[in-house]
Parts: sequence; structure tokens; C-alpha cells
Amino acid sequence: MFKEMSPFDIKEKIKSGWIKVWFAFDVIAARDDVAKSAIEKHIEKILNLNRVICYKKTISDSIKVENPTKTLKEGYSATAELELLVRNVFDLVNIVIVYGPSSIEIMEPDEVKIKIGDLQNMVNVIS
Repeated sequence: MFKEMSPFDIKEKIKSGWIKVWFAFDVIAARDDVAKSAIEKHIEKILNLNRVICYKKTISDSIKVENPTKTLKEGYSATAELELLVRNVFDLVNIVIVYGPSSIEIMEPDEVKIKIGDLQNMVNVIS
């Protein structure tokens, strides 16, 4: 979900166990409209997760790039950045695996405590 949040509201969520993260996404496509549509649909799927609160979203216009891949002489690149609150470490790991951000920064908190059952679930998902 996308939600306007004050810094106070963000801090309160972090105090209650949520994790503040920054994600970046990149898309390359053969056509301009495909690049823009693909990144918008991808971001929308993340925003529809009930274990995520997005409070900042930036989606770039696509730009033309030369030789983006070995088989494509020209293509279009679009990027997106999200600042999110994620419910817990297990959900964060799942979101990273399923949605594949190209870059991640865990901003807060400085420490998290993980129950052994949650850790077991995480390593099973990863394996």
C-alpha cells in the first residue's frame, strides 16, 4: 500500500518492529512503452502486499540506451525507487527473493531480534 506518513509515524512503526528499507529497480526493454509499463506493474504488485507500507515512490521516465544487451542494439531503461516499511525480516527476505530489487538498503532499525522459527522459515525459503 502507498501511504503518506510523517517521520513520527515512520518511527512509531519501526519501534513496533517494522523495518525501514530502500529498494531500487531497473528494467530494460526493446520499446519505450514496454519499459515504463513493466516497471509500473512490478511496483504495483509490491504496493499491493499487505506486509508493506510504501511512503515514498519514484518511477523514472524511460530513457533510450545503446546496446543494453548482446542481442539488442537499442533499448529503453526505466528505474524506480521505493522507501518502504516491511513488517518483519521474514517478509523482507521473501520480498527480495520474489521481486528482485537491483539494490537494497536497510535503513532502520540498527538491530532486529529473530525467533528461531522465523529464521528456520527464512532459510527454507532461500534453500
